[in-house]
Parts: sequence; C-alpha cells; structure tokens
Amino acid sequence: MAKGELDADSVFLSNLAVLMDSKKKKYKLRTVTGRMAANALSLDGNPPLADPEKLLTENQDDKWYQHRGSFSNHMIAIHMDRFTGKPHHYLPAESFHAELPNERSYPFADSLTIPLEYRLLALTKFQGMADYLFPHKYLTDRNLDSVVLEMIPAFISCASRTEYEILLLKLSASLNDTHSSPFSRQVKNRAAIFRNGFIPPFDYQVFDEGIVITDTIIGKTCAAAGLKRGDLITHINAVPVKKIIDTLASLISVSNHSTLLYRLSAMSTNFMWRSSVPDFTLTVNGSAHRVRFTSSKDPDYEQLVNYIRRQLQPPVTPQPEITSDGIAIFRSEQFASMYENVDDTLIDRHIDSLLALAANQKAIIFDMRKFIDWGGLLYTYVPRYFAAAPHHFADYYMINRNRLGTYVRKWQPDTYLADSLAYRNKPYKGKVVILTGPGTLSQTEWNTMSLQKLFPQAVTIGTPSAGADGDEKIMNLPGGYKLPFTGNAIFYPDGTPAQRKGVKVDRLIPRTPASVLKADAVMEAAIGYIIE
Repeated sequence: MAKGELDADSVFLSNLAVLMDSKKKKYKLRTVTGRMAANALSLDGNPPLADPEKLLTENQDDKWYQHRGSFSNHMIAIHMDRFTGKPHHYLPAESFHAELPNERSYPFADSLTIPLEYRLLALTKFQGMADYLFPHKYLTDRNLDSVVLEMIPAFISCASRTEYEILLLKLSASLNDTHSSPFSRQVKNRAAIFRNGFIPPFDYQVFDEGIVITDTIIGKTCAAAGLKRGDLITHINAVPVKKIIDTLASLISVSNHSTLLYRLSAMSTNFMWRSSVPDFTLTVNGSAHRVRFTSSKDPDYEQLVNYIRRQLQPPVTPQPEITSDGIAIFRSEQFASMYENVDDTLIDRHIDSLLALAANQKAIIFDMRKFIDWGGLLYTYVPRYFAAAPHHFADYYMINRNRLGTYVRKWQPDTYLADSLAYRNKPYKGKVVILTGPGTLSQTEWNTMSLQKLFPQAVTIGTPSAGADGDEKIMNLPGGYKLPFTGNAIFYPDGTPAQRKGVKVDRLIPRTPASVLKADAVMEAAIGYIIE
C-alpha cells in the first residue's frame, strides 16, 4: 500500500466486515491494523542512522497493537502498511509540502449523513496520522490512542452530519495543536454546532474570569443596555463564562490555553456568544443586562462588519515605522508591503536601504505578534545585512522515511536560511526587542527564533506564542474535510520544544482585564525597556 500498488482506503473498506462480531454486536476497530505492523516497523529490521542522537523517537509507541486483544493481524496490517515502504505513496515529496498525496476526500452532499464505513475510515485515518505523521503525539493532554478507542461507539452510533462534524472537531481538539484550529471553519453545520450567528454590539477580550468590553461599537445599543467599556461580563444567559470556554475547548484545537483565549476573543469567529435568539442576558457585577445582538438582517450589521474588516486588514506601510525616539519598528504582517511597489530588479537595493535606515536608529523592534506575510525578509535580507555567517537557531525534524513514526533532523542549510548568502557583517549595537503573542504562529515563531539568535542582545517581550511551529500538513477525511496539523517538529538548539510552549519569552507581560484596556501594553513595555 505504501508503494501505491494497493489503495489503502479500498483495502480497509473491503475488509470492514471483519470488524463486526455478529453474535456480540461488538466492533473491534483495532482489528484494522496487523501482521504488516510488526514486520514493517520492527525496529531491529531498519537500517541504523548515522546520527542516532538526532532522531526523535518519543512518538513511536507500538503497545496498542502488541497487546491487540480483539485486533486481528489482518487489519492491523492495513493500518501499518499504509505508511511503511517505498516510494511512500502517501507521503509528500518534500518535508515542507502541506498536502498529503493520494488521500481521497470522499465528498458527500452537505445534507447527507456520512455512511458508517466512511465514518470508521475517518477515525482510522486519524489514528494513522497520529501514529506516523504527527510528531507531537507524546505532547497531547490525553493519550490519542485512548481518545480514538473511546470515540468508536460514537462514530458507530452517529446519526447525522452534525454529530459527525462534532466528532471530527473533538478529534481535532485532542491534538492540542494550533495549526488544527482552522478546522472549525470547515464544518457545514457551523450554525447548529456553535450557535454563534448573532454579533455583540461591542468589542471584547476573553478571560477565564469573564469577558472585558474593550470598545462599544454600536453606542446606542450598549447605552440602552447599560454596558460600557471596561465592564466584566461573568455570565452569558446565566451560564458562567468559564463553562462556555471549557465547552469550546473540546471543539477547537489549540496548543496552549492563552492561545485559546486569544482565539475566543476574535470577533471574526464570534465563538463565545452561543444562542439561538438575538436577545442576550449578560451578567456584569452581579447585575443582569438585557442586550439585543445583531444579525445579518439588522441595519447595524454593516457597521460591525466594517469594524471587523479594519481589525483584519491593518493599514499598509511601505517601510518600517521610525518613532520620534529613534526606534525602528518592523511589523510581521506588513513585511510584504516593503517591496510590493518596487521593481523586481531594485528589490535587493531597496530592502537594504530600509535595513540601513533601521540600523541608524538607537533601537529596533520586531513586532512578531501577527502572522508573517513575507518570510523572505528574515530568511534572506536581515541575516545577510547584519550577520557575518549563518547562525544555528533551531533544529527542524521531519518524517524519517526509514522508520515511520520517528523524525530525523533536517541538516540542509537552506532549511534555516537562504543558501549562499553574501554576508555583509554589519552587527547592530543598539537595543533589539522582539514582541510575541498568541498570534505569533508557525513561520512567525520560526522567524522569531532566528531573530533571537541573530541578535544576541535581543530581549523578547510579550505573552506566550501559539505553540505550533513547523510546517503544516493536511489530511483529507471523508465528507470533503481537510484536517490541518503540525507535520514537523521544531526545537531550540538546547532541546527546548517550540510546540505547545511557544518561543522563549524573556519578559512576560501578563494579559489581564486591565492591560487589554490600554492601547498596547506589550508595545508600551518594549518602549519602556528601550528608554530605561
């Protein structure tokens, strides 16, 4: 199967009958995986690696099939042989490729319940992904093998498309991986699952103890309800905010709790406000406030939409901001704007001129709190300008094709920095500050690690990052769904993982109900450090 001579899904589906014990009416899903298992992944049968210290083996755990009980050898074989062998029909050609090849999506009409055999195929594909393609199985809060076992009855009894989507969301959430968070956007029955069709007339930030109103957008509505900026909402329709957070945590995948609160604070997703009617009762300081939320049919809807758009699309600046204090500020979401209107033949000279401008300031701030829109600045231009030689800032582990379920360090220099750079060796002597937060995700975390090494004097200030470094992979699941997940493992050279923990932060700025009412508490702390 790994060679593509047999289609793994077809083999699974044709052997599904073995899973049912007709007398006891009991499914033995783990019979889905077998004889090929012990043979294909026998550690003794694999060639030794030249550098065993650079092998990540924490994920490899074969106990579930070694103590298979009701598992048949035949079906264990189907599970194991899918990803073992060459030329790896189901593995991407390059470690940084996202799409897993030759994985069919099995689209069904949105109104249809996914047939039983395809529901069980989805669960089995998830198990295979967790075993052989997800390098952080050992870091999850719950044992993923146990999660799959416990969900078998639910996948069998599932009676609707909505139930199936809830089960997929729970599987995704069990990964504890912020890369998987966008999966919540794919569900067809989002309104029925999240019941979040009504938008509040105010902006907000979510905390375990409550929701802080940070801006009153529809002023007249907020005033009529007696709501103002700074109010702390502790209950929504008599349900404690913490209980709503816990419910959503079982459906939305995040690497750490601070990232969960950050994502629940986004008006664009609107997860917190769960109701089938627009009239909400919000508890503030023990008092109930009745407020009508906005739907797409209301006249105030366009005002809210425009507000959200402005949040998502910040103003574009063609060069770093230079403050009156002599501080150059680069913002990760605006890197691409530095070259967008520049002729291709002049880009190198133009970017160097911007870096020279920054180098003449007394301090540089790299604001990395939003997803980076152009990696080239920190992959090529910044190290070329300031560094004397390549700097070892991370260890990147990719799928080990000689021993599936383990991961091997990628040594190629161009994984880390652009190859054959003509280093200018212009070390910067001023202060350097790197800002981080839950929006520091994936490539932005990777580039942050590079900056931390490139500038030895750099101080990282902010809150924990998203904790999902490494390239994303995407697994197709029956029903036309695409489950994203972290497919490579990233570590600092000292062995500290970036997954779940995020990048290292020197000065944590606590995110509190009071701090979110400031214009920008993290930037304020950075400037304070520079001028101290």
